[in-house]
Amino acid sequence: MTVCKLGGVLCASLVLAVIGFILVPAPAEAQTSRGLPACDPDNGGLILPAGFCALVVADGLEGARHLDVTADGDIYVHLRGSRGGDPNPPGGGVVALRDADGDGRAEVVQRFSDHYGTGLQLRGDYLYLSTTTEVYRYRMTPGELVPRGEPELIVSGFPEQRGHAAKAFAFDESDNLYVNVGAPSNVCMENRRPGSPGQEPCLQRVRQASVWRFDANRAGQTQETDGHQFVTGTRNIVAIGWDPATQAIYAAQHGRDAVNTLWPDHYNEDANAELPSEELFRLTAGTDFGWPYCYHDRFQGKMVLAPEYGGDGREVGRCADVGQPLVAFPAHWAPNDLLFYDGQQYPARFRDGVFVVFHGSWNRAPLEQGGYQVAFAPRADGEFTGRYETFAAGFALTSPLLSPQDAVQRPVGIAQGPDGSLDRVLRRQQGGGAGEAGREGLVAPRDLAVRPRCERDLIAALLERGPVPGAVKHHEDAVSKACRILLAVVEQQIVRRPMRRKRDERLSHVRAPAYLASVAPVFRRQHHLALEPVVVAVRPAEVGAGAQPEQLL
Repeated sequence: MTVCKLGGVLCASLVLAVIGFILVPAPAEAQTSRGLPACDPDNGGLILPAGFCALVVADGLEGARHLDVTADGDIYVHLRGSRGGDPNPPGGGVVALRDADGDGRAEVVQRFSDHYGTGLQLRGDYLYLSTTTEVYRYRMTPGELVPRGEPELIVSGFPEQRGHAAKAFAFDESDNLYVNVGAPSNVCMENRRPGSPGQEPCLQRVRQASVWRFDANRAGQTQETDGHQFVTGTRNIVAIGWDPATQAIYAAQHGRDAVNTLWPDHYNEDANAELPSEELFRLTAGTDFGWPYCYHDRFQGKMVLAPEYGGDGREVGRCADVGQPLVAFPAHWAPNDLLFYDGQQYPARFRDGVFVVFHGSWNRAPLEQGGYQVAFAPRADGEFTGRYETFAAGFALTSPLLSPQDAVQRPVGIAQGPDGSLDRVLRRQQGGGAGEAGREGLVAPRDLAVRPRCERDLIAALLERGPVPGAVKHHEDAVSKACRILLAVVEQQIVRRPMRRKRDERLSHVRAPAYLASVAPVFRRQHHLALEPVVVAVRPAEVGAGAQPEQLL
């Protein structure tokens, strides 16, 4: 979460990173009597639980990745840098943001560091960050926004690789530093051709496909000399974090791709889109999570043997003894960060579980792309229930989303400030365009899962026009399906985008929608609103005694 000073009130907020801009959630009703700014009318484009609203804190940040916030509300965002081989601008790897006048907006924006990458975290007097091959730290001076001196090299010597190169990291409370070293391939095949067997043994597991432990306070370490391979069999972990409640490190994994492309005799196109699970793990010393030999099938609820190693989509084999996921999310959603909220501002139901930031899929065709949200996975009696719900949506701003290139924004990071603070969401933008800068908003929590904006407006429109059919009123799936069809119609009418034959056939059975007029304005605003990378702030509003959450269904 991030912390911000609003009218003299110190607020913590949940911060998420999305392609190019930062969003911060805040409580629902603006508490002007306490000096807090009003929410953005459209919550910065986010769809949040009732009682929450959002405000944009900063914009114009291209390629934002992980971020963190100080107790004074200063925000630090790590930038990914060039992906095409072009040189990165010197001194621009980290963006420092400060609200100088207490209005909730970042008026001061400074850049420093030649080290671009993903991982970033404040710890004690230091700001740690990672490139694709090293971990550094800067000593920070209280009250000063940027560090004075050069960074100290903490760990180096990680393999250079093109794929899955991000070195996401986390700390425990015993001065240990845990660093992800992703697998450099999809599934360790002898060659990436249909039917090719996997390497046996997979030598990529020796230094990669694992999480390594180091001394967080010692400079000059190298992976091979000073590192300890803490867990193995992890394909790629970008979301990793410490849970103070259970005193453990957790991580969410990017699962493998292309089961149908590589093994068409065993898997159809739908399986390609739906397998394998994106998994949430608790990392315990010595655990093998099975990559590349195994993957998790959330429909069967078990680990199964990969086809490269003789599996047929049902056989378990050697996978009976590998680490099991705590929560299985849909395939290819791409978890890029996670957070265990331990503040006091959010309701109790959000204090026992984990927020997971899903960057969004690129390869779920022929189905719609998925993810592009912040989800919350709850615990009950100290154990994860295996369920999850959407907490923040609306990042993609396109529905149905058939290609990631059509997504306007994609979330990438999340952070927390002190108790009593706001939640901030940082998001990066996929496309360009001019937008409002420096917007902010506040949000208060609600007990129902977040629904896409279209679904919310559709339900409201239905209610306004008289009795609502039970199937629509009481079944979320029916509302979601109806909304996908309506938005496809609106998209065709407003954007004039050619539609696939299958969608045309489906739409030909839809009667002229009586409620299109209510849905269209929202969709039109979404499609014609061009946003730049921004930071938004959100916090829960105070709810009067005996107040009940708003019921939409």
